[in-house]
Amino acid sequence: AQTWAEWELVVVDDGSTDGTRELLRGLAREEKRMRVIERAHAGVAEAANAAMAAAQGDFVARMDADDVAHRERLAEQVAWLERAEQRDVGVVGCLVEFGGDRGANAGYALHVDWVNSLVTPAEIALGRFVEQPVVNPSVLFRRELVAQHGGYRDGDFPEDYELWLRWLDAGVRMAKVPRVLLTWHDAPT
Repeated sequence: AQTWAEWELVVVDDGSTDGTRELLRGLAREEKRMRVIERAHAGVAEAANAAMAAAQGDFVARMDADDVAHRERLAEQVAWLERAEQRDVGVVGCLVEFGGDRGANAGYALHVDWVNSLVTPAEIALGRFVEQPVVNPSVLFRRELVAQHGGYRDGDFPEDYELWLRWLDAGVRMAKVPRVLLTWHDAPT
């Protein structure tokens, strides 16, 4: 339901055993912009890298299965990165709505409030020393950055935080559209 229609959806089935593969195949038959990559389980980093390698556009938007992109997300983020004054920014996120129970998960809700307070490249660069300054499923980035700085790495660490730290260290500038464009869900458990 995105207002920006020129998207492709690359879904990686990372060895599911619960009927997901059949569901995805059916959805892909109906939606021609959707491609499914089926593979043996290799983990989230490898799945994300496989999706990025298969992507054909100039930009890559990350999503997780349980989050919700608002209808204007892609249009606003693409327009933001294409503005002449933003050409030096490689990654653009957005503000996120907490999709959980603020009472039961108060710490997580406070994290969402904090991460939403970091919008400019300077705030994000400085915030990286506190915690992950961007919400992984909210980002859209220039695909060329993967070839320049590498993709996700697998290890005993958060693969997304490691990626953003490495890219920031390489001089990649990051910013956010100052508008809520994603609901970031957090299960009660």
